[in-house]
Amino acid sequence: MRWERLVEILQKNSPHDYEKYLSLLYNFEESEYIRKIKALKFVLNRIIKLRLYADGKMPKRDESRCGQRKNNREYLSMLLKYDVISFDLFDTLVIRNVMYYADIYHLVGIKLGLYGFANTRIKAEKEAIQRKADCGLGEAVDLFDIYSIIQEWCDIDLDMGVSTEIAVEMALCNINPYWSGIIRQLVDLGKNVIIVSDSPLHSKEIRQLLNKTGFEWKGLIFVSCECGMTKRSRILYDHIKKLLGDQKKYVHVGANNISDVQAPKKCRWDSIYYEDVHEIGRPYRRIGKSIIVESIAGGIIDTSLHNGVQELSRLEEFGFNYFGRLYVGYCQWLNSLAKTENIDKFLFVARDGYLIRKIYRERFGNIPAEYVYVSRYALSQIVAVENMEFYIRQNLLPKAMQGNATIEEVFTQLQIEELISGLELVGIKHNSLLCRKNLHAIRLFLYKNRNRIAKIFEVQCRAAEKYFEQYLDDCNKICVVDVGWHGSCIMGIIDFIKKHMGWGGEVIGAQVGLECDDLNIGFNAADQIHVYAFSPTYNVELYKQHDFGFINVIDEIAFSAPEPSLLQYNLSDQGDIELIFNEEPKENMDIVRGIHCGVMKYVEKFYRISDELGLELPIPAQVAYEPIVKVVKKREYINKLLHGYKVQRNCDTREDSWKDVTHV
Repeated sequence: MRWERLVEILQKNSPHDYEKYLSLLYNFEESEYIRKIKALKFVLNRIIKLRLYADGKMPKRDESRCGQRKNNREYLSMLLKYDVISFDLFDTLVIRNVMYYADIYHLVGIKLGLYGFANTRIKAEKEAIQRKADCGLGEAVDLFDIYSIIQEWCDIDLDMGVSTEIAVEMALCNINPYWSGIIRQLVDLGKNVIIVSDSPLHSKEIRQLLNKTGFEWKGLIFVSCECGMTKRSRILYDHIKKLLGDQKKYVHVGANNISDVQAPKKCRWDSIYYEDVHEIGRPYRRIGKSIIVESIAGGIIDTSLHNGVQELSRLEEFGFNYFGRLYVGYCQWLNSLAKTENIDKFLFVARDGYLIRKIYRERFGNIPAEYVYVSRYALSQIVAVENMEFYIRQNLLPKAMQGNATIEEVFTQLQIEELISGLELVGIKHNSLLCRKNLHAIRLFLYKNRNRIAKIFEVQCRAAEKYFEQYLDDCNKICVVDVGWHGSCIMGIIDFIKKHMGWGGEVIGAQVGLECDDLNIGFNAADQIHVYAFSPTYNVELYKQHDFGFINVIDEIAFSAPEPSLLQYNLSDQGDIELIFNEEPKENMDIVRGIHCGVMKYVEKFYRISDELGLELPIPAQVAYEPIVKVVKKREYINKLLHGYKVQRNCDTREDSWKDVTHV
């Protein structure tokens, strides 16, 4: 493969690594030969390590089981043999919710209003180290040394620069549960546990950071900027031995092969290598154009799934890993849509809108957001006059495609059995199978009898009128929120409240994705439905990747509600609204609850970081949805994970119509 092609692969799949490649290739402080060799080695290493040739690499099992670590309990007995147990700070005791540490500097730059700041920050640190070395003061620098140089170059306030970087670090850091529990036990057993770090943060700031993560630190902290020496140079390790006792047994735990593994060994310390969580997770992430947001979105997953402690069930992990980003991004997008379209109220449709509405209200809540019970089957009953084609598409077309039920059985199931007697008059045998061959004749029959169908469902219509009236007061423009795919529920609601009820306001729809068919072409062209992720005319590449068969089913499971679906609207004997629901298998609701639990854990982590940074961090559709498209192709994994979930599509209410998701 040509060199240019290798570089192109790196640039397309990992912009961070491409940036590093350029810095090596154009480091004019070294000879042309040396820098080209270093750049070549780096490119080859990254492509092999990240396995970038495997486009869309996804694990064939729970991602947390990939690159599994040793049970941390095994380290307890091992570490008890030592007198002094040392831990590195970043990437070991503390893990950051960004995939690349340099992204911290990008975020600092955004906060300071200095774009392209990451490169400035890196160069300033190198310059600070060089100036110290030139004065014979070693190479350990703190944030004030670094930002003093940035102040010279960019004319920023020194204290503001330092405090901003510390604040960003605190927003992005979690305590690592893999080591925190072990450390507490070691301390309780009287062991001398210390922190040794080359960080430019002072020990006071490190204690504040640890306290903020919920981990109170009372032990010693040896940090290079205070000691005037570094781990990498090995001097810091020797200094600690002289201070704490040369005859004691020492061990250091860290994530850097040079400064945390090789350097202490040369000082007669033992060492334990803890692989960076992002190194394990990186092969399953793809950083595109939204570098910072993608780094945080993926970093949250890395720190949760690859720290070595299993904190999520399998269903929770699925929701956390693949649908958390989509829920966050969709709610952010809905909030923007509310502003641009001047929406007075959102109507989140059951069951797909169950968790979306909950997240939206908790996060934004700037406009009313109601959860309304609808289903395609219930809507088809109340819009038969206004849209008979909708009725036929929802109720008869799927059964005609299956061809395994008689016309009489279908009519009885649809509660229109009083029409059966009229079939013979138009030459249709009621006991023949409903199939594609006779569907056209049935269609003509139903069009002629649509007023009779409306009469059959008159009570349902009146109940639906009362039900929707309560959501239309004081509104000029409402938005009906669904997940996908044809926009049937949105069109059904619009037909009912606009055509049947005569409501004078404006109604638009919002969905994650839109699949095109002859019913919704005009609807889409009139811009009545807005999409977050893809449609035939928006994010077309993502639209092409989406499988409108199996992926639709998985999305509907992940966006479902732990409750039955609506069968129809009704009125009680007292004239009150009565909602009648289908039966729903308990296994379905348990699976949905598990997925939702994982989604909520992701959402909470993301918004905590966003709030502490004081940034919105909108997640683009490509970032949110592409991982779902890819993981659903791992059919064996999905089948094992969701086995037991019963799918009932095509408005069939027969007990034997349920299918296990593995057979869809």
